[in-house]
Amino acid sequence: PYGVTVDGQSYDGRYTLIIAVNGYCYGGGFIPVPESDVQDGILDVLMVHAVSRVTAAKVIGAYKNGYYRDYPQYITHLRARELTVYSLGGKQMDVNMDGEIVRTGHVGMRIAEKQMRVIVPVGVRPEVRAPRSRRQ
Repeated sequence: PYGVTVDGQSYDGRYTLIIAVNGYCYGGGFIPVPESDVQDGILDVLMVHAVSRVTAAKVIGAYKNGYYRDYPQYITHLRARELTVYSLGGKQMDVNMDGEIVRTGHVGMRIAEKQMRVIVPVGVRPEVRAPRSRRQ
């Protein structure tokens, strides 16, 4: 069980996975929130409720390819400026931070607005993708 606070609102519960992103892609081709925009100052948070291994295997492809909206019974999407996650049982959590695994009982994150300058060629803008759903 996890204590989860998103912009001051509590979402305590049992989760298989909680992810916070400010861009649409990570790892080996995972695009869980295709509409996430690195420029909007918002974290996109997906909370995958506690599910069996069979159910996890059933939805992982949809999650990986940005079809989280097809599984609202398992996956909650929130947009936030600040997120805190901590273990309610006092156990350590495995937290993946940009590929590095950190064991901790508490993690907090927020967007640091306008803290990094990126120089890009004229006319180039980060891609913003539309939400995906196979049920249209």
